[in-house]
Amino acid sequence: MRITRLFTSQLYIDGNSLVADHFSGVGHYMLGLTRALDKLASNKLRRLNICIVVLEESKGKLDKYKFVNLDVKTIPLEKTQFHELLVQDRLPLMDLSVGRGVYLFPDFVTWPLERSKSITTIHDLSFEEVPQFVDDGNAKFLREAVRKSSQRADRIATVTNTMKRAIARFYGLHDNKIIVTNNAVDTKLFYRRDRAEINAVKRKYGIDGEYILCVGNIEPRKNQERLMEAFLKLPARLAKNYNVVLVGAGGWKNEAVYRLAKKQPAGASKFIIIEGKVVDEDMPAIYSGASLSVNPSFYEGFGMPTVEAMACRVLVVASDIPVMREVAGQGAIYVDPNSVESIARGIEQGLTLQPREKATTLKANYKRAASYRWAATAKEIIRAARRLDFAMKKELLVQRLHKPAKSSGN
Repeated sequence: MRITRLFTSQLYIDGNSLVADHFSGVGHYMLGLTRALDKLASNKLRRLNICIVVLEESKGKLDKYKFVNLDVKTIPLEKTQFHELLVQDRLPLMDLSVGRGVYLFPDFVTWPLERSKSITTIHDLSFEEVPQFVDDGNAKFLREAVRKSSQRADRIATVTNTMKRAIARFYGLHDNKIIVTNNAVDTKLFYRRDRAEINAVKRKYGIDGEYILCVGNIEPRKNQERLMEAFLKLPARLAKNYNVVLVGAGGWKNEAVYRLAKKQPAGASKFIIIEGKVVDEDMPAIYSGASLSVNPSFYEGFGMPTVEAMACRVLVVASDIPVMREVAGQGAIYVDPNSVESIARGIEQGLTLQPREKATTLKANYKRAASYRWAATAKEIIRAARRLDFAMKKELLVQRLHKPAKSSGN
């Protein structure tokens, strides 16, 4: 090993979520993190090479992100082959073809490695703690894969302290194996937009009048069904002034949501479902135009829509669960996600809040949202990667020092 390599760290990042056909929450986490790493690498990181790893056929999809300081390396497998091997836990030792270093796996699953260290992000344990709300096939795969990953990985990253405690307890891990790498919000993108931009986006997506917003996959864990039922329980004098807008990717087990949307009474305020159509660039205006953002989820690992709404200076109603309490603090109106009546009371409270109290809450909420920064998350990953790299090189030196010398012979 050359001396220079002893002082240079190599961080490989599984970038497949950045180029996936469906850009999931993991993709947004990755994009925020990699953009922050790219910016840090421009002038602050010494002796650290960062490389995004993707399949050869997906390499071109990274061009749109315009990374300047991140290298790209490709996996010598076809997409179908790679995913079949991943699901079957039959991937080869990936660092033998990609390179030796520290690997970051942001999507729950640790690849097999021979001579490298790894950090794996487990965003939540919904597939274990609330499997009834998760796609059956995905839940089965994750239960098996994440249990193995929790043991294979040298460090586990997760997005809240609440999840850190849950993961440690569930998998029997020591606290020092788990680091917290919060989700974050870019306040240069998520800020309150002006009325002209809001109106343009409303026209684009067919949103009429004032509205209550709920952002999240159309799936049972997000609890849109009870939100819609709660809206129908609002006093008529209040409900007549609003629509309910659901924005999110298509999900599963969501038939009840669509049945409710079709059964709304004639002349009543509408339920508007915008599934998989809103581009990321329009989300700040969608939030900004809402009178209230409601996140009544049964379960979350972090709850990004709540923080994004807070950044756009919109009042939030959120489930009274530990993760939401940790993330939103005193800034949310908390409701029991199991109670339609509680959700209805929370919505009514939010819509009728006095102007002075509302202004104070919105100011504090923006400050809290801005405290979640991708740069801080990137720095935490870098610290963990450097420690693992040091441990890996120390192990290598010890092995070499203890390697028997070759006999010279006679």
